[in-house]
Amino acid sequence: MIFRARHVGVGMHNMVGYEVLLDQAGYIRLQKTDGVQCTILEKVPLKIEVNNGYTVRVGAIGSEIKVFVDEASQPVIHVHDEAYTSGQVGLKADRAHMIFSHLTVAKPS
Repeated sequence: MIFRARHVGVGMHNMVGYEVLLDQAGYIRLQKTDGVQCTILEKVPLKIEVNNGYTVRVGAIGSEIKVFVDEASQPVIHVHDEAYTSGQVGLKADRAHMIFSHLTVAKPS
């Protein structure tokens, strides 16, 4: 998932903004990219099972970014970063077969 993204193009890091990535090595990570270099803001272990569905929710208000997995009430990732404050939201897969469904974007209540 990408958010607060600008200058989005084709390629691994061809954008400016934030990414939430699930990887087959068993991690979920939040990173930011400036279009050239990626910086991992936080990386935590997460058991990833092939052919299993996951719900990922991102809350981004001001500099606070929270990432939730499935129905968890507490974020698995919680950081503060002020690099990017606005931009697009989207989905991407990199060298993986993925199915996305039910993308929802909402203003915080």
